[in-house]
Amino acid sequence: MGRATVACPSPLDVAAEAFRVLCQSPAAPDLDVSGFASDLPARVIRLDELQRLLLAGATQATREVVWTKVILRARRDETWLLAAAGMALPALRNVAGGLARGFDGDVEELDAEVLAGFLAHVAVVDVALPGIVTKLRWAAYRAGRAFVVAHRRAAEREEEISEKTAGLSRPSGHPDLVLMRAGGGGSHLGIRCRVDLCNAARWHRHGGLRRAARRPVQHGEDPPPARRGTAGRLRHRYPAPACPRGTSPCHPSWSTACTEPID
Repeated sequence: MGRATVACPSPLDVAAEAFRVLCQSPAAPDLDVSGFASDLPARVIRLDELQRLLLAGATQATREVVWTKVILRARRDETWLLAAAGMALPALRNVAGGLARGFDGDVEELDAEVLAGFLAHVAVVDVALPGIVTKLRWAAYRAGRAFVVAHRRAAEREEEISEKTAGLSRPSGHPDLVLMRAGGGGSHLGIRCRVDLCNAARWHRHGGLRRAARRPVQHGEDPPPARRGTAGRLRHRYPAPACPRGTSPCHPSWSTACTEPID
């Protein structure tokens, strides 16, 4: 049974719905724009209507005056902070849409970063200087861009780790070959381990363990090493064969000493 997939609405859609409900409520915020500019009516205007007037072709000076009033109120009242986000939604959607092109991550999270960047800059933007709307838009873009870059870098790291993991393979083949490869691909260490195992098998086959337990130490003979494991006792009693003169540890004539079949 598959897991149910729940679609999460975009934070920009949530902000748009909240702004719509706010403007239709009896306590909808409004702004008296009398004397602001000649391209605005000299009366109190509800914010959704004011948004449409600004988008319809208001001058840059008119937009600066209106946004100065909105931001100053948003810093004191959360309702006006929501109103500021609602009025800026067309610009925020444009920013988020541009960043979403070619983005393979969660677009809802991208929208959230864009909105968060805008709201954070409302608290710090200097309303005494021109370009308020442009600065707010760029703050939203920078926040969204940082999220896109971070997601891309994380994806690249995951891909690099996957490639490295895929390159690792488990040892395969006959256990003897695996043992020799672990010892260095036929090196002296690998062959010596093989010889020790063969000697141990031969010694056990001929009852060496039982004889060693009953056999007293002869005069002049070194006693078995104390507190040494079975492998140490085996190497003491049955050392590995010496390498023939003129041959290397990897020479076939030396390594065949441990390849005899064990009954």
